Amino acid sequence: MSIQLPPLPSDVPTLIETSFSHHQGPAAHGIDIDTQWWCETDRRPRYGDATAHVSAPGTGLYQPLLSLTLWADDLDETEAVGHYAIRITRPLLRLVADRSDAEAMEELKTLLAPSGPLGNRSQGAWRRVLEWLPEAAEASQISDIPTLELSGQGGPVELWTVSMVAKYLGFTGDSANGSARKQLSRWGLKSEGREPGRRGESQYAADQVKAAHANRPGRGRWAESRNAEGA
Repeated sequence: MSIQLPPLPSDVPTLIETSFSHHQGPAAHGIDIDTQWWCETDRRPRYGDATAHVSAPGTGLYQPLLSLTLWADDLDETEAVGHYAIRITRPLLRLVADRSDAEAMEELKTLLAPSGPLGNRSQGAWRRVLEWLPEAAEASQISDIPTLELSGQGGPVELWTVSMVAKYLGFTGDSANGSARKQLSRWGLKSEGREPGRRGESQYAADQVKAAHANRPGRGRWAESRNAEGA
């Protein structure tokens, strides 16, 4: 492609708005849209859904790279929609730069699977992605990249705090959270955000934690047969 998209950082500002709030835009939250990535997520209580818009530096207020709509019953689910949209954007950018990136393709397929939040709209979403990738690659500047619009009939990806991950993995005691962080790091799982407040904990995608835990060494047929023998 003729332009180079900036890498999507692990920590992207997420702005939450509802139909009851006054939309002030990113500048009111201290975000410079010319130099920063950002995600604005709007909840519509009347319709029971939320739409997340992920924008790259230089794309402006009205030209996000991705627009994702999912059901959302409260502000926590609205925030989760935003984090899910950011997760989708990461492999999308890698594929815009290199269509042969097999790892990014598999990551995107997993995120858009029918068992995920897109539900029975997964197949249509995948077709749209395959149409969008060459359109994005042909853009001469960032602001020319068309918005990829996706929607689903499922709920957002569930987010777990580090404490919840520690409990799920069976860690206890004062060092439980630290042990959970070390295990997440070994698995290569990155934080998808933080709880609000000064003492808010990092949050991780529950589906990724469950998958990594299920596929850990010792969880194959041999281990299962040994467990069955000991039962």
